Amino acid sequence: GQGSFGLEACEYFIQNNIFPDIVLSCTSGGGLVAGTSIAFKHYFPDVQIYPVEPLTCNDTEISLKNKTRTRLKTHQNTICDALEVEIPGEITFPINLQNCTAGISVTDEEVCKAMKYLYDEFQVKAEPSGCVSLAAVLANKINVKGKHVLITISGGNVDKHDFSKYLKLAKD
Repeated sequence: GQGSFGLEACEYFIQNNIFPDIVLSCTSGGGLVAGTSIAFKHYFPDVQIYPVEPLTCNDTEISLKNKTRTRLKTHQNTICDALEVEIPGEITFPINLQNCTAGISVTDEEVCKAMKYLYDEFQVKAEPSGCVSLAAVLANKINVKGKHVLITISGGNVDKHDFSKYLKLAKD
C-alpha cells in the first residue's frame, strides 16, 4: 500500500505537469515514507523527502542525523499514538537513509493546530498521527513558499470526545 500511495501521487503530479519540490510524510516505522520515496525518486529524482513525526518519538529524525538506526533512550507519550515507535524499521530505514533529506519533528500542540486548521478550512476530521506533515508546514518547520509540496494526511481514527479536546488545545 505504501508504494501504491506513492505511485498514485506521482501519477497526479505527472498528469498535471507539476514537478514536486518537497514531499512530507507521516512517519512511524518508515514504511509509508519508504514506499512513497521510491516512487517519487524514480519519477522526480530531485524531490526532497522529509519524514515527519512527533517530537517525543523522533527516532527517524535522530537516525537520519546519525546515519544509523538509533533507538530512543526515553519514550514519552504523544497524542500521535500511531507514530509511537522507538526505532525505525530494519527494512525501511536503509531506503529512507538513501532517499530522505532529513527528518522533521512537531509538538502535540502543533499537531492540534493542524487538526483544527484541517477541520475549520476543509471540514476534514483527521487523527493526530495523520496531521504531523501539515503541522510541520503550519509551524514553519520547513520553507514551502513558492514550492510544489505533497503533504501526506492520513487516518480518521479519532473519537468525537478526543477530537473536540484536541481542537480546544489548539492555541491561536
